[in-house]
Amino acid sequence: WKNAQRGFGLSLDDEIVIEGALTKNGRIELSEEARVLRRRKGELLLGDIKDIKEKGNSIEVTVGEKKVELDRINSLRFLGISLADDIELSTALKLKKDYLMNKNIALKIKEENGKTTIVK
Repeated sequence: WKNAQRGFGLSLDDEIVIEGALTKNGRIELSEEARVLRRRKGELLLGDIKDIKEKGNSIEVTVGEKKVELDRINSLRFLGISLADDIELSTALKLKKDYLMNKNIALKIKEENGKTTIVK
């Protein structure tokens, strides 16, 4: 129990990978060398792209069961492109949509005040 603080940063919805652990009598035993790696599902846009819709100067994306609306800057990050200001987002979306549909993605996002930002 001397390294119990290794689990303090975990949240209920985190996915974890434990390396170098043993199982004994239904328990997981971690040695000093064992590693606990976490991935916060709440901070990821993770899964298959189910739908992409244009909404003016933004796009609405459904990934797995999660639906987010992305402003122009974050839409371009999602699409993986840069675009001159005088080119409509809808033009780029028409070119990229078929390629992106049903692709499996994992993007780090930040949701704050109802706005979703893709973290670089």
